[in-house]
Amino acid sequence: MITGRSRLLRVALGAVGLLVTTLATTSADDEVFDLIVEMSSPAALRLGTNVAFTYSYETDLPDGIRVYTHTLSGGSQPPVTGSGGANTHPQGSGTGAGFFTIPEVSPDPEVLVDALRLLVTNHDSSVTLCQVITPVFFHFNEHLDLTNITFDPESPAALVYGERVNLTYDYDSDVPEGIRIFPRPVTNGSLTPNYAASGSAAYVGSGSIDAFFTITGPPTQTARRGGTVEVDHVRFILQRGGTNESLTTFDAPVTYFFDAGTPIVMRSWGEIKSAYR
Repeated sequence: MITGRSRLLRVALGAVGLLVTTLATTSADDEVFDLIVEMSSPAALRLGTNVAFTYSYETDLPDGIRVYTHTLSGGSQPPVTGSGGANTHPQGSGTGAGFFTIPEVSPDPEVLVDALRLLVTNHDSSVTLCQVITPVFFHFNEHLDLTNITFDPESPAALVYGERVNLTYDYDSDVPEGIRIFPRPVTNGSLTPNYAASGSAAYVGSGSIDAFFTITGPPTQTARRGGTVEVDHVRFILQRGGTNESLTTFDAPVTYFFDAGTPIVMRSWGEIKSAYR
């Protein structure tokens, strides 16, 4: 058992500007990891696409440390994953890099990676010093990439009925007939009633797309206090251009409140709770 004072490991997820903290008890003076995932979340990626990341470390352990990369889906590792293996770092400070993916040989053609875990051990992996887990959102699939997804206004936000949430994203597909992409608002697992949203042409190859959705009014079954409707995910429905066959679907988490009041962009859960909870 490792004894010593508690250490604060800082993890910065650059894609969404999120700061995650966790505690680890070690005998080392300092172990600080600033983890940056180089691809923004959410995204859809073809199986076999590598997602790179970098981090910084500092340790006074004489024999150094090892850092393992684990991808998680719903709290567990998928049956088949890929990574750069373990990095070995000597005593002192420096930077490290790695990658993760779901390979093409995955038995499941669709896998959501929702967290990245760095497991830190001593030099021979006989003692686990700590682990750092940070949320990501990468939906691996067989046919296409959907990346650089942006929302305007950013989530969380409060809007009036009829006001649009605008989206932009890049696509890249190997489907000859092209792909149709439909972003749709979701509440409690189902499409939000009274929504309006952009349609889709059949997009071939690669390019960029602008899209939108809005809520036009408060249906009784989803209305909150004062007629407010919450959108908690955006569902991306991707279909084959020629036949409208489903290629893949994934739900990206967001928080948008729609009502008849004044639009407010909210930057914290405290503001959300005080207004709507």
